[in-house]
Amino acid sequence: MSHDEQQFLSRARATLNERVDSLDPLSLQRLRGMRREALRATAVGSPLSGTWFLPAGAMGSILLLSLVFALWQPVVDMPLSLADMELLAATDKLDLYENIDFYQWLPAVESDADVPAGA
Repeated sequence: MSHDEQQFLSRARATLNERVDSLDPLSLQRLRGMRREALRATAVGSPLSGTWFLPAGAMGSILLLSLVFALWQPVVDMPLSLADMELLAATDKLDLYENIDFYQWLPAVESDADVPAGA
């Protein structure tokens, strides 16, 4: 603490002590009572004391980080091939793609029909 700060504090203390000496006894009694209550509240540990702020803050931080990492998903840049773009742009061939299972099954059945029964 610098010399100027010490001088300021000593002058402030002296001024406050002079003011306290000039207070009436009823005000002094009330001030002493309030001081005792404040000291008792800090000694007992009121629910608003800082003892629960640290665990609550840590839990909140953990939950926030968990939420951020759970919802954050990297964006995968997959290039589209020319066939994919044509498929997405085509509107007239949708019936073909709706029945794709049939068109994949059909060549297998036709190749079985080409085989002679006696062979």
